[in-house]
Amino acid sequence: MVSGRPSALNMRLNSRPDAAALVRAVFGGIATPFALRPELLNDLKTVASEACNNAVDHAYRGETGAIAVRVDIQLEEIEVSVRDWGGGFQQLTPAGDRLRVGLPLINALADRAEFLSAPGNGTEVRMGFDLRHDPRRTATLVQLEDAEDPEAWLPWRRGLAGDVVVTLLARDLLPSVLGPLTSALAARSRFSLERFSDVYIVTRAICKHVHTAASSSRVSFALTARDQRLELTIGPLGVGTGERLQAIDPEANNDRSVAALADEIAFEQLDHSELLRVVLIDRERDLSGTPGQP
Repeated sequence: MVSGRPSALNMRLNSRPDAAALVRAVFGGIATPFALRPELLNDLKTVASEACNNAVDHAYRGETGAIAVRVDIQLEEIEVSVRDWGGGFQQLTPAGDRLRVGLPLINALADRAEFLSAPGNGTEVRMGFDLRHDPRRTATLVQLEDAEDPEAWLPWRRGLAGDVVVTLLARDLLPSVLGPLTSALAARSRFSLERFSDVYIVTRAICKHVHTAASSSRVSFALTARDQRLELTIGPLGVGTGERLQAIDPEANNDRSVAALADEIAFEQLDHSELLRVVLIDRERDLSGTPGQP
């Protein structure tokens, strides 16, 4: 893998049981933009799922911690990295462990697999897929712009926090990644069918808005889902562009604007750019899943 090149996708999420499902949803989203054949996509989903499940099961000894997923895509290779900051492989029990199934499977599917682990410093699994003679992919790739200094991006990205934090290069990948993640987290948060539809509509409108309003070739976002509440923070956007979003009619011949569908829309200026925050709440059900009181 070429060192120093910005990754197509950086994702950080909590080590919850559904972490692998969220990662698989993201991989499914980027399959079309990167022209990944079904066979290669299945292998990528499988190895990433195994690495995520190992982190969930073993890294934090039953506690919740962070998992980072990185995807680097070049003309000759795809590299997937899954990292945690837990105890490392050395603390695992040797017999009857699920890890004994996951690691051989990763080795079997990936053309290159590295397992880097140190006590107290976590584990990183790097999995490479050689594309030079691989019939599992097609020849076309989206064009990734890498003119920006990746280190200059880090302070802005670190300002985001949530259940899932993602940075994308290029921003054209946003609809393919944000859509599956908002759907998965809305389902986790037990949104009603009607409000779930609103989440889809608002997400689509935000993707369209970011495409024209973004102030960088990269885009980052954070998602948090809690008890019928979904919060999205996204940027960087051009200063003063946020007002346009509130007036967008996300559906033709529909009088419901984004401002009417969202419970909260806020804008914050940060590093000569604008940060957008949107909150959607499902008020149709109380926490027990029964219809809420008016």
